[in-house]
Parts: sequence; structure tokens; C-alpha cells
Amino acid sequence: MKQWTAEEIIKEAPCKDYPPEKIKKLFGTNTTMDIFQIFNLPIPYKDKMWAAWQTVTSYKDPYLEFLAVSAVIETIIQYEKKGLN
Repeated sequence: MKQWTAEEIIKEAPCKDYPPEKIKKLFGTNTTMDIFQIFNLPIPYKDKMWAAWQTVTSYKDPYLEFLAVSAVIETIIQYEKKGLN
């Protein structure tokens, strides 16, 4: 599974609501995070989806992208069922 560093997230150019300092603060003592750790951060749902899409498109393989999209959709459904952001 893709592991992100704060620097990699910064290079993906998130919106202006996420300057480098904020991203580094969200990472805390973690040197890397996977998408499930990112989904557990106290950030808006739309921003979790941005991170999920960055993960999906990082595979560069249509079959793996399909599997990743399916997993992201299933995760979204489960989060919505539980009432999580």
C-alpha cells in the first residue's frame, strides 16, 4: 500500500487550506501515512477524498487503479454508514 510522506503530499499541491506547516503538523511524529491513517485525520471529508484520489492515481496501472477506486468507494460507503467524516 502506498505510504505518503509529508513532503510527497506537499508536492501534490493540495489546496491553499493546507500549507506545508499544516501538513507537517497533521503528520505529527509519523514519517509516513497510508490512506487509512489519512482517513482517520481530523480533516474534512472532501480533503480525505482528495488524498484518496492521489493514492489511486499513483498506481499508474489501469487494473490497479480500478481495484483502488473500488476500495475507495467501499471505504466511503462504510464511513458514511458509520456517520464518519
